[in-house]
Order: sequence, then C-alpha cells, then structure tokens
Amino acid sequence: MIALLYGIVIVLIASIVALALYAAFVARRVEAIVPPLGNFLEIGNARLHYVDRGSGPVVVLMHGLGGNLRNFHALIDRLVEGHRVIAVDRPGCGYSTMASGAQPNLFEQAAIVVAFMRALNLQRPLLVGHSLGGALALALALDHPDSIRAVVLISPASHEVHDVPAAFKGLEIDSPLLRDSIRPDHDLWTPRELRDLTHLVITELTGSLLDIVRIDEKERWWARLGLTAGVELWLLSWAPGQGTEPHDHGGASGSFAVLFGEVREDYRYPAGPVRTRSHELGDSIGFGAGRAHQVRNTSTVNSASVHAYSPPLLPVRHYTDLADVPDETPAPAGPIRRELG
Repeated sequence: MIALLYGIVIVLIASIVALALYAAFVARRVEAIVPPLGNFLEIGNARLHYVDRGSGPVVVLMHGLGGNLRNFHALIDRLVEGHRVIAVDRPGCGYSTMASGAQPNLFEQAAIVVAFMRALNLQRPLLVGHSLGGALALALALDHPDSIRAVVLISPASHEVHDVPAAFKGLEIDSPLLRDSIRPDHDLWTPRELRDLTHLVITELTGSLLDIVRIDEKERWWARLGLTAGVELWLLSWAPGQGTEPHDHGGASGSFAVLFGEVREDYRYPAGPVRTRSHELGDSIGFGAGRAHQVRNTSTVNSASVHAYSPPLLPVRHYTDLADVPDETPAPAGPIRRELG
C-alpha cells in the first residue's frame, strides 16, 4: 500500500513538472514569434513594456481588454508622421508585468501610468484610450487631471451595462458553464485542453449555439464566444463551398469541433506532407503550434464549428498553397489579425 502511494505521488510530481516544462516551452516559443517591440521601465511594483517613436506633440496610447500595444500597430505608423507616439502594455497585459501577480484596479493602473509618464518627463500628453483603455483614461483624468492635456476615447468602456444591447442580443449566451470553462486565470492552453474545451462547448451548449449561428451563402459568418488573456473562442458557419485560404496560426495552438455538418481539412506540419481529413458532427481535434491548414465545406449541406486558439490574437500567415509552408514558422510582421478556421 505504501509503495502504491509513493508511486502515485511520483506520478503526480512528474505530471506537474511536465506541465511546467511544457508551459515554459510554449512561453519561449510565443516570445520568439511575437517578441517585445520596445523598452521596459520599472515603475514601483510594475515593469512596463512600451514603444516610443517619432517626435513632436506627445500622444500616449492605452489598449483595451485582452489586448496589447500591438493593437495600435497601424495607428502608430500614421501618427509618427507628426507626433511622438508612446504605446504601453497596460499593467499585467502583454509584456508588462506586476510583482507577485498583483492585479491593480483601474485607478491603481492610472497611478502607475502617471508615474510612467513622469519618469519619461512627458509634459501633459494627449491620452488615447480604446475600450477598457478608455475606462483607464477616464480614471486617470479624474484622479490626475493635471497630468494630461486631453483625453481621446475610442469605443470606451465608460458605462456599466446591465443588459445586453439589442445589436448583440442574438449573440448572447448566458452560461456560467461557458464563463467557467474559458478559465480567465489560465494563461496557456495545451492542444488537449483546447480540444476538451471545444468539445465541451458543442456538447453542453448545443441549444444556445444553434440559436445564434447564422448561415450566409454570400460570405462566411462568425462570432466570438469568449476571449481571455489565454484563449479565444469562436463559432463559425460554413455554407457549401465556403472555406479558408491556406494559413498557419502564428505560433498558437488550436482546436476545432464540428457542431453540425462536415468540413474537410487539408493540413501540414513543417517539413511534413500535406494530409487530408474529414471532420463530421461531434468530431473534435487539438493541434500544436506548427500546424498549417485549409478548412472547407465540400459537402452539399451547411456546417458549423467551434474553434479555440491559445495564445489568442496572434497574427497568422497566409499561403498560396500548403506546399509553400516553410520548415519553420517565421516571426510575424504587421498588425495582429486572425484567419478564422
């Protein structure tokens, strides 16, 4: 009996070590594919990652929930023509970290940003906030009005919302199961975890998904079901003949599960052959970061599927043919975007 207990303890320890090593491996891979773009500055318990480009009147950019400073890639290129532009990963987002895993609220984040601006000797810059970054900008303006010249808000999270707006009512899934399943505190998901997630969603939330899915014969339809710092979750539909171009996932692991119908997947791993597989109702797969594929509905009936990616919001690469996929996934260039499928 004692020997059995020792054996169980050893297996548990080995599993924990293996998971820790895998998480470290994925983190290193993601950092290699999407490296830091700028500099780091220590501000109290925060280590902020930021880019500082151009000259002229100063503009500070704050991104929204689940984002990072790369969200402003194209905007920065435009603004630097006549401004000094500083984009910051909010505390705890992107490459900005907090000591001991602290999670500062908006007003505490605002104080950190003010200290950051003072450290760079910024004299009352224009502060731009998008989404939750807009809420942060408002918090900063309330507590530190003398620190900024003006505030520009882009789709700000400025009002408490008690009901789903009418425009988004059709996408509502009021499910504690879904909120618990995407685990906001889980930063990196393995392919198996992603597969389990998409399978859970299509089996346990079938009715809700069928209520919101739409089929558009003219163009592909999709809706995002969830987004955290560690995973993004999508519902996609496929009319007959619709599909994606060949693409990879920018270093993210992924999964998809078929809600109804059938899709064909042509896929390839670096330096490997192109393979083909059909996925039918209820099928779910998880795949690692190196997989490139093309997904199509080659049947005569409509199809739908649920997809998950971790880390989320990584830029993808498109190819003319899967045979063009390089032996190693190259580092991305340009703004972050997602090929859905």
